[in-house]
Amino acid sequence: MSDSQLRCFIAVPLPGRIKKGLAVIQSALKGRPIKAGWPSPSGFHLTLTFLGKVPLHKISAVESAMAVAAAETQCFNLTFGALGAFPRPDKARVLWIGLDEGADELKRLRQRIVSRLKKDGLPVENQKFSPHITLARIKQPVTGRSIQTLMNLVPYPSVNMFPVGCIHLYKSQLARSGAVHTSLCAAKLSGFFG
Repeated sequence: MSDSQLRCFIAVPLPGRIKKGLAVIQSALKGRPIKAGWPSPSGFHLTLTFLGKVPLHKISAVESAMAVAAAETQCFNLTFGALGAFPRPDKARVLWIGLDEGADELKRLRQRIVSRLKKDGLPVENQKFSPHITLARIKQPVTGRSIQTLMNLVPYPSVNMFPVGCIHLYKSQLARSGAVHTSLCAAKLSGFFG
């Protein structure tokens, strides 16, 4: 990638206590007979939209779009939902945990961001938004029944509610050890004082 572009995405950062709870689930998954790549718990986040390669001169426009969308959104809480698999359990490539309470607010926040980005002529992915946190990327196929059984056996996080008070623009650099994410800027949601 050119030095004049950054690979970027917009996401909600997760509190440390939430990352620890997710690490417990991930450890339980690691104890099962599946071959997978395991994102580092320190890098867990909730992606709102992947921007791809953004020219450096457009980063300030992304920041502006984030600030407007955040100001239009009251801070809210999220809780975890069920474990799942993409594209589906019998063809699992990604294991994830979904969201329950607050998922609709999160979708509205994402829509505000996407609308602002499009209005400003910035790149936006066109995929359907399914809010989740990736726990594992499956490297070798596992039967659907095994994945479903696995998902039923892992522990549920003991602390599963967390506030969404800000969004971050992250730079993502690919490395042999996995992607490295660096926050470039943040925008606070309305009513958030953290």
